[in-house]
Amino acid sequence: MTDVMNEIDIFCMGYGTVAQFVMRDTELTLEAKAIYSYISTFAGAGDTAYPSVDLMCHDLNIGKERFQKHKKCLIEKGYIVIEKHATPEGKFTNNLYVLNRKVTRPDKSTEKATEPAKPLPDFTAEADQPADPSAMAKHTANKNNITNNNQKNNSFEEDDEDIKLNKTVRNRKNDFNYWREKWIAHFGTQTTYTAHIHEGLQQWARYFGDEEILSYAFMRAGRYGAKSYAYLDSILRNWWDEGLRTANDVYDREIAERY
Repeated sequence: MTDVMNEIDIFCMGYGTVAQFVMRDTELTLEAKAIYSYISTFAGAGDTAYPSVDLMCHDLNIGKERFQKHKKCLIEKGYIVIEKHATPEGKFTNNLYVLNRKVTRPDKSTEKATEPAKPLPDFTAEADQPADPSAMAKHTANKNNITNNNQKNNSFEEDDEDIKLNKTVRNRKNDFNYWREKWIAHFGTQTTYTAHIHEGLQQWARYFGDEEILSYAFMRAGRYGAKSYAYLDSILRNWWDEGLRTANDVYDREIAERY
């Protein structure tokens, strides 16, 4: 007995238009983009839709608290507006979601050119050049020699084994080849690990002070197939903006979102 296979037109339930501008907004979470895309499919060729929260949570397999959190991001950025409509009896119906076709952003040309006291790492692909590993290793070694000499002068109470261990950890965190091997392990060799990328990672390492959170960001980026520094940078930037400072903070947040 053979199974009967039915062909189904995936557009039979309707479809809509999703703005690429929204999908390329690296400040939005994956959940926020999923919610926006879902609402867009209900809007069709228009810009309004009214799927219920229960339906969206069910179809997107997301909890209501988590849904509200990421929907708030879309509202704050002006991508959607929620209008409430009431029946003649005064009862509220489902929310009406309005997809804005235009959003406002600050005019950077009018902003004062003030340098933050501690700016976040800034990656510019055009400035990226392939690195000379030997030169980078030499530069890293010189920096480590200075750091290690200072450490010797200031930590006379440590025993020799502790000093050796501290040197190993510091050298590993700054070592170009160590991070290049980690890059290749997660992203392959399609994109060259460069001095510019290395400097960006070192800046993030200094910010977080936790190598494990960088390793987890590598794993997350590789898992979603976005094998680039730009995506890796966006993950770390989002965690920083959300106040997550260690890998444990990220783990706890993800566990909480599942329940």
